[in-house]
Amino acid sequence: MHTLKPRPATPRGWSGGSTAIYFFLWEKEGLEPVQTLVPTKLPRYVFRRANGSFRYKRNVPKHLRPLIGKATLYRQLGDSYREAMQALPLVHARIEALLNDEADKSARERSLEIIRGALGDEVAEMVLAETVPEYSPIEDALNELGKDLHKKKDADRRGPAGLLGSP
Repeated sequence: MHTLKPRPATPRGWSGGSTAIYFFLWEKEGLEPVQTLVPTKLPRYVFRRANGSFRYKRNVPKHLRPLIGKATLYRQLGDSYREAMQALPLVHARIEALLNDEADKSARERSLEIIRGALGDEVAEMVLAETVPEYSPIEDALNELGKDLHKKKDADRRGPAGLLGSP
């Protein structure tokens, strides 16, 4: 179990002046306790949970929320400060890449991804090549997918009460 002990002095090698407060986190690794320094101000997007673990929390920009389907993205960084700081660059790069990819993706690419996920690679390739047979079960499946997505979009727009403009 982790215990926190506040120390008002700034450790050697750390900037921040005499007013900075740091916490010493004692972790049990094997039989000997190891001292880990945890600054009170964590890096951007990093926060500490009540159980002592560290998490990455990134708000999704408003214009990407309908595309990603979430307002906030979370990733576990680790149980210790050291693990969290080692995992942070990779996690941050992946989240930023996801957000950038979604922002740069065209409607055509998004549509093909939806078709590929719902009906498979073969149907997506047929749509891309414009070789879907008329009046076929594949065309029917594509039409049903379109209707389902349209219904879902309308339901999302109406909100939880089911009424447009409801508070």
